[in-house]
Amino acid sequence: IALYLDRFRLANESIEILDGQIINVAVDFIITTEPGFNRTVVLATCLDACKALLDRQHFTFGTNLVYSDIQNAIHDNPGVRSVVDVKLYTINESGYSSIAFDMASHTSNGEVHCPEDSVFEIKFPNLDITGVVA
Repeated sequence: IALYLDRFRLANESIEILDGQIINVAVDFIITTEPGFNRTVVLATCLDACKALLDRQHFTFGTNLVYSDIQNAIHDNPGVRSVVDVKLYTINESGYSSIAFDMASHTSNGEVHCPEDSVFEIKFPNLDITGVVA
């Protein structure tokens, strides 16, 4: 890539290509439901909404995770009374990226800040996004 781009650069420009890092993330949430709604159906709808929001197509290098975006995606489903808790954490087990990322030290004001050379990824949405009804 650098050789290809070299043809288009000006004499005083330089090209530096760095390896990007993938930070595998998981989400756990707890909701309560409105009376009269099927808890299983509401939970399945919330899981689908969360998967759609966190689809890897929506993330580029340096894109932050915003807790309120996740909470809103869950809460905006019919039958959800409240979002009790949302937890984000990294996974670096076998089959996932081995990048060690301290989520707590990169979180401020309800936002997880992604380093410029990294991208957040939900590798296995059906396993890495979980929810329960309290």
